[in-house]
Amino acid sequence: MLQKPNKVEGESLIQTELKLARDLRMLCDATGKEINPFMSAPILNEIGLIYRKRSPDKLNLIRSAVLLNAAVARQPSNAKFQTDIKEICSYLLQVAGTHKNKTDLVKISKQVKVKIQQMRKEAKEKLGMLTEIPYKITDDRFKKLAENKIEIVEGLQNMITEKYKSIMEYVSAECQNIMGTPPCRFNVTGMGSLARREITPYSDFEHIILLEEGVQHKSDYKKILEYFRWFSVIFHFIIINLQETIVPSVTVPSLNNSTNSEHNWLYDFYTTRGVSFDGFLVHACKFPLGRTEKTQKKPWTTELIKPVSEILKYLDFEVALKNGYHLNEVLKETCFVFGDRKLYDDFERGRFEVQNTDAVLYEFQRTKQLEDDLDNFSMDKLNNLFGASSCNIKRVVYRSFSSSFNVVRLLQKEGRINGDTASGLLFALAVACEVRLKVYMAKGRQDDCLDKGETFRDWVSDIRMQVIKIVGERSMVECMNVANQLQMFLGMLKSNQCQLLDTKLIIDSSFYSKLEAIMLLGCNDRVIKEWNDRHKKQLCANDYLNPYVCFYVVSAYILSGKYQEALQIFMCFENHPIQSNRNVNFTVMIQKATCLLRLGKCKEAVEQTNRAKREIASTDFADFFLIPTLYNIAGQAKCQLGFFHEALTEFRDYFKCPFHKTIPQNHLYTVHSLIYVGFCLMELGKLDSAMHKARQALELSKQIKSVCILKSYRLLSECYFRKEKYKGSLEYAEKALDGVNKIRDSSIAKQFEIEKIKALIKACKEKLGYDNTACA
Repeated sequence: MLQKPNKVEGESLIQTELKLARDLRMLCDATGKEINPFMSAPILNEIGLIYRKRSPDKLNLIRSAVLLNAAVARQPSNAKFQTDIKEICSYLLQVAGTHKNKTDLVKISKQVKVKIQQMRKEAKEKLGMLTEIPYKITDDRFKKLAENKIEIVEGLQNMITEKYKSIMEYVSAECQNIMGTPPCRFNVTGMGSLARREITPYSDFEHIILLEEGVQHKSDYKKILEYFRWFSVIFHFIIINLQETIVPSVTVPSLNNSTNSEHNWLYDFYTTRGVSFDGFLVHACKFPLGRTEKTQKKPWTTELIKPVSEILKYLDFEVALKNGYHLNEVLKETCFVFGDRKLYDDFERGRFEVQNTDAVLYEFQRTKQLEDDLDNFSMDKLNNLFGASSCNIKRVVYRSFSSSFNVVRLLQKEGRINGDTASGLLFALAVACEVRLKVYMAKGRQDDCLDKGETFRDWVSDIRMQVIKIVGERSMVECMNVANQLQMFLGMLKSNQCQLLDTKLIIDSSFYSKLEAIMLLGCNDRVIKEWNDRHKKQLCANDYLNPYVCFYVVSAYILSGKYQEALQIFMCFENHPIQSNRNVNFTVMIQKATCLLRLGKCKEAVEQTNRAKREIASTDFADFFLIPTLYNIAGQAKCQLGFFHEALTEFRDYFKCPFHKTIPQNHLYTVHSLIYVGFCLMELGKLDSAMHKARQALELSKQIKSVCILKSYRLLSECYFRKEKYKGSLEYAEKALDGVNKIRDSSIAKQFEIEKIKALIKACKEKLGYDNTACA
């Protein structure tokens, strides 16, 4: 049997691992994604074998299994790789001292895979029953369709939950059968989305092992613990052999060391992320072995194989602060999976008593939950999608609702919410679950990211339209409206404007309440249509008194490129005694300046930005997020007026702005600013500096997949032309023209001044002596 390596052998293994890691990194791109997974497979296999030699350490055995399976995922027909997996499985059963040490773990994994595939097939069929809800329907019709969606999604989630639990029960039984008669009563208890009945067919399995009370006082307690530790490792292996555990999740020090950025670089794209255990990261580790590796900030371990009373201590206020709130949170809702049912019932009774008798813990949980929910429900996540190249649907949609169908129904039963509010919450939950399920099922993996794509045609699109397309506009608007109102409600609770027990959440579905959700989803045409319909029906009288309606309606017209119409809306609002609101007044000034700029009225735009600056000087707007936009617009206007030095001053103020420092450097406004700084420098004869800014803007445009790349091309073309490097100028001008021709939306295309690009191409060809007929 293989012995744990001595110090000298250990040092040699470390050096070999580091060399292999360097070799693997050479086969990856800048993001850590393998360029050719077939070529990287042997290296992953070799690193896996190194961790095999570091056994019988349990974590290293698990890491070895993950790496060896990652190699097979990249070369499925490699017989040597498959033999290595079978060998380490056999070795595990030997070192674990199992009762049945000849068991074929790979065969069990294949049986589990069949069960998982059947679960996914059934889930996909049921998802197909969901149809898009039309936007314009009567309230009664929407109510019926909403109830139908809730019924289907909740039924689907229940089906997946029961199937998933059944699979984990099967694996637990196999582990017990392999290990032999357990030394005491025990229970496998599920947590997280499984306990909330919101798990997906690609989710990880968060769980603990409960032991019977009193076992901790037995003389052979350490031996008892070892039984269940090896039980958990065997469970790990069976799940890992599904080849759905990504390498970064087990934090291999040379590849994904979370405490050392230099050694945290591998992005495992080629292992399908699906059914697996929770990861080894410090904030994760929600599996029986728990956090076994100490860190500088947390120099202790957190094992989750304990008697009931010991597990209940994690609910204690002081222990919760020490170990991190997340473990305390997931223990609040659990489910029975396998083992002694009475033991689980004892734990549930103890959990209920702790949570309902510890006033300090209750207040801590309440405050922490409010903070987490305010972050989760934040509409800023939607706002940040403007101009973004990707969207994490788990963060933006699913985590907007940290509740469950059962909790909502309980709140209604207790009279804490009325029927309409309950219906709104249940529908929002159903939509959130539907979105996550559809994305995972379509990708065939646990992957929360929606991406614009790699072609330029994809870059023209708004990522928010991809989000809406999943379930339809009406469903997404209703869902985000609920999230927005939850945020406002929780904000009131946190600021102590109302008491939790005395306050009822009421979901408003009126035009006013939905307007922000519609806007932040990027449905500009919908806002305009709703506004025009209300105008025709003469329902706008009260709208004119609401400053936020003015802001959202005008924003919709501006973002649709209808600047003249936006100015007319301003006039309508100014003829009514609009409620005074400094923030909205400031925003309106920015919006007016934007319209004037886009209409070519640059002098008036500058005057409008000067008014806004006087408004800033008269009040405290130090951190207000629109200040950078003000400097950006002022800079663009002055650039177009030919005041290049003054424009550069405006852009310098933009980059100095406090808010600018809190946003990513690839923000759309930053790209715009870089391009206009480049144009100013070009006009001032500083061509090299201008080209440097153009290239910066070009790289940032690529990162956020923005059509602003066309302006970078044009700026580079003009700089090359002035340098009399006509071939370079022609190359970039033709790239710009090709891009503009691919834009189908004329309101977007016209801002790139296609005639000027064509004139530049013509001038280049004349200088080079080329035929100009093609350009004409």
